[in-house]
Amino acid sequence: MKFAIFYLSMTGNTKYASEMIKKGIEESGNSCDLLDINGLEFYDFDKYDIFGFGCPVFAFREPKPVRKFIKGLKEFNHFNCNCFIFCTCEGNNGNALYRMAKNLRRKGCQIFAKETFYYPSSYIVWNKKDKEFNMDPKEINKAIEFGKTLNTTFKEFKDDGTKLKFSWSPFSAILGFFSSDTSLRFYLGKIKVDEDKCTKCSKCAEICPINAIELNPYPEFSKDCIGCCGCINMCPEGALDSKKTKNKPKYKFDTSFIGK
Repeated sequence: MKFAIFYLSMTGNTKYASEMIKKGIEESGNSCDLLDINGLEFYDFDKYDIFGFGCPVFAFREPKPVRKFIKGLKEFNHFNCNCFIFCTCEGNNGNALYRMAKNLRRKGCQIFAKETFYYPSSYIVWNKKDKEFNMDPKEINKAIEFGKTLNTTFKEFKDDGTKLKFSWSPFSAILGFFSSDTSLRFYLGKIKVDEDKCTKCSKCAEICPINAIELNPYPEFSKDCIGCCGCINMCPEGALDSKKTKNKPKYKFDTSFIGK
């Protein structure tokens, strides 16, 4: 069978989880393509049998670009598509999987598997200045095993026909309400550019999931910014900061964090 995984990843967590799932899928004798939805312009649904959707948890839910991407999948309206979903987070996955499943089912999709992988948080606003990033090696193996078993899980799902259940958390919904995109942007504060460090490489604009950054000639941030900290974390020169992130360790996924 041929799999496709659509994913969103700003600092590398969900991308790495997707790569490990792909490894498991291929070890089970199937093929898999990874498709980053940030900037994705074309995808051929006819090439694939099963689709995966993965994203980081942001404000106790799936990020806004993922909601927009799923709602824009017009091709899914005309056939029963078989899907699995997953998310990455440091602790509470909130209602992210519930909301993703709800929107995909509205498109006629059949969800047959779900999983959460625990990685360090990239939302560094709340981190302490001496924060150390580490992750359990078991999370890597869990992603590989998840990929290995997808084919079997799908066959069991088709034979059994039981609808996969998702729980909705009212507590997470309340926290999500007070942690909206606007709120997180407010908590982050104004992003300042150190023009002495900035090389105008455009890395920040490239990774921004909602195209809220333009170079003119230095980075400028529109009101659409959701405060995800992706640009601050990923700037290769450390030229971006806010009062809440200054002098704090920036986060970009690195395999050296595994087992620390």
